[in-house]
Amino acid sequence: MELTKTYDPKLVEDKWYSIWTDKKLLSTDASRGGTPYTIVMPPPNVTGILHMGHALNVTIQDILIRWKRMQGFNALWLPGTDHAGIATQNVVEKALKKSGIKEGMVLVSAMHITAGVYVNDAESGLIQDIDEWLEKLAPYNPHYRHHRTGEDNGDAHLKSLLIHHEVIIPVTEGNLDFGPWQQVYYAEFDGQRRKRVIIKIIGE
Repeated sequence: MELTKTYDPKLVEDKWYSIWTDKKLLSTDASRGGTPYTIVMPPPNVTGILHMGHALNVTIQDILIRWKRMQGFNALWLPGTDHAGIATQNVVEKALKKSGIKEGMVLVSAMHITAGVYVNDAESGLIQDIDEWLEKLAPYNPHYRHHRTGEDNGDAHLKSLLIHHEVIIPVTEGNLDFGPWQQVYYAEFDGQRRKRVIIKIIGE
């Protein structure tokens, strides 16, 4: 068997992701029994740059999940979607402060067709619920018509439509006028890339 010089994900990931989905390996069931044990596989940092630390982190998670399953735990290793909430919030707040306005509004728009921007509760469990909801409505499927173009990210386009690509946030007394626990999130559904948003601030 001859190995290719570079890794081509299309030759591997479509097959195995379908098997994992069919066998429900990315979900768990309380009826299985055993003490629950879950690790959420975090996405890379907001710069989108991978390094050896990420490889080490994922390897340790893999070992822990396998070990816990052998011990009888109801273990789940759940891939996370890239929701860069804290970084996006800071960028918007800095832009607002620089503008100097006290009353008005801020528009934040994602500058990529498989990304979205939304406002919601800053709570990790809810982020996982949103991920699962999006996966049910727009699951990965190698047979999307969009894939006739040679692309393989049809589900990412649909997920971005569900989240939508922009939000408008009111500004009151120089601050983003959020409700309790709210913040603005950037979500990318097609791998890791440099995150780009456009921010328009209107007011006085």
